[in-house]
Amino acid sequence: MITRLTLCFQTLILLLLVAGCGPSITASPEMTVNPTQTVPPPPSETPIPLAVMVNGEAITLEDFKSELARFQDARGTDLATENNGSEIVLQALIDQLLLAQGARSRGISLGDNEIETEIERLINEMGGTENYLSWLQANHYTEATFAQALRLEMLATEMVEQILSGVSDLELQAHAQHILVATQAEAEGILQQLLAGSDFGELAANFSLDLSTKPGGGDLGWFAAGSLTAPSVEEAIFQQQPGDSPMIVASEFGYHVVQLIALEERALPYETLLARQEQAVENWLDDRLQQADIEIFIEA
Repeated sequence: MITRLTLCFQTLILLLLVAGCGPSITASPEMTVNPTQTVPPPPSETPIPLAVMVNGEAITLEDFKSELARFQDARGTDLATENNGSEIVLQALIDQLLLAQGARSRGISLGDNEIETEIERLINEMGGTENYLSWLQANHYTEATFAQALRLEMLATEMVEQILSGVSDLELQAHAQHILVATQAEAEGILQQLLAGSDFGELAANFSLDLSTKPGGGDLGWFAAGSLTAPSVEEAIFQQQPGDSPMIVASEFGYHVVQLIALEERALPYETLLARQEQAVENWLDDRLQQADIEIFIEA
């Protein structure tokens, strides 16, 4: 949603240039004045309706409507009944343009030959020009608007790749175990048994309320920060050192007796890495949105 932006709705008006009258010429008896041909001033250009301006670069109303139509086709619903359809599309267009502008600011550019090469590749994949033109029409594109959209998409992709290159697939991870119980008194009783030498896995299998880890003796496995559903438990674990005694931590689920087994840098699971990458792009966009000069001319 576009709550981060200050909406600035403006009505586009056509400015008409009115030609003024020049000085008249009076003929003297000694001169012959050929009739002058009055040339009307060239008509003023009609401003192209805009949806939004991002750092001085326009997204036209036509481009917005076409993208909204594509979104509507993909959803298979009538967006007239949805409150946020236009906002989703407008925000996506703004994000894409910010990414493309970011790529340009880093010296990345795409020549016409690169766009033409990509279009030729698409034509071949689609089985020929006729199929390509039919696809354009079905997806609310002209050849010109698709080439422009493709250029922005390719630039945005380059910027995303640069952002993702800064996200490491290695991260400090913890291997820990826990026992979840309902009351602090129960947790303290289990902690005393552990300190007296009882086996953590056996106590977890007998008493833990966490059905997902109970069969494995309370083993939480390896995880990076931000992975557990109980932030207080995760924070306590990452503050421990391997070999430290178990401790009690309260959460919305109850009371946990937790113990860190090991702490080391490891390769992130695919799902966690994907989340880190998505967050990196979102953070980059949030930062650019705060700095950007954005004017919105439609009510999305």
